[in-house]
Amino acid sequence: MRKIILITSFICLCLFGWAQNEPHPLRRLCIEPAIGLRLGAAFGPLDVQASVLVQQQLNRRFSLVSHTAVSFDINNYQAFQNINVKRSVTSFQKVGIGASVHNNRSSHALFLIAGGKHFSYSASVDNPSLEDTVKTNFNTFAWDSGLLYNLKIGRRNTYFSGRIYAPIFDGKWNLLENASTELGFGVKIK
Repeated sequence: MRKIILITSFICLCLFGWAQNEPHPLRRLCIEPAIGLRLGAAFGPLDVQASVLVQQQLNRRFSLVSHTAVSFDINNYQAFQNINVKRSVTSFQKVGIGASVHNNRSSHALFLIAGGKHFSYSASVDNPSLEDTVKTNFNTFAWDSGLLYNLKIGRRNTYFSGRIYAPIFDGKWNLLENASTELGFGVKIK
């Protein structure tokens, strides 16, 4: 199953890159800051994500990308009583390659990216019926890979940018835990 997903992704990237016909301004190097939400926020605490995407175009169809993000919980939702979450932060760093299709005013890009994520969590249980306060604190690192769709609208040096990231774990789509949507703007450097 994993081989089928990888082969299908590779074929889609190739077809996606060779499908364009119309000229579009070539942005050699651009930076796209954004803010968004992780989809896991629908079932628990609100996860706000701030990110920066740096894209280096190799030619009109293919480009390299670096995606850096920091996600943190806004603890306005308590799943259980008496649990005090002090810190819940996740940082991501991923790199990848992808292909893009352009038309007169927009650009659609699909990237296959991989990298790592670091998760840090600290909480305590403050229950008056317990004599002692129970505390937990952990830091963990995990590998992360997936597909990143990037939409750019605009033809000048600044433009609107929107992204959707869908992770792949062991060949299976795990959309609810780490999938994210982001909105922002882009600035052409070169």
